Amino acid sequence: MRPTSNNRQRLLGIYLDDHRAGAAGGVALARRMLESNPDNYLTSTMRELIGEIDSDRQLHRERIVDDAFGSTPGDYRQVGSRN
Repeated sequence: MRPTSNNRQRLLGIYLDDHRAGAAGGVALARRMLESNPDNYLTSTMRELIGEIDSDRQLHRERIVDDAFGSTPGDYRQVGSRN
């Protein structure tokens, strides 16, 4: 049986929400790495990476999830991915 349009949209929303949660986890991990190693050869790269991932995550929330699906992303996924 083929998924309906509503079901595809719901599944895509879940996928995108999970992707955003993974980005939140990536930012949290990169920040912990930077805090543990504040002055080494990767410091500037880690700061740049954190900024890029966080910027993408915010854009994703504002443009893709909220606008396209009219719903708020699951914040519980964001919290869970940071631990």
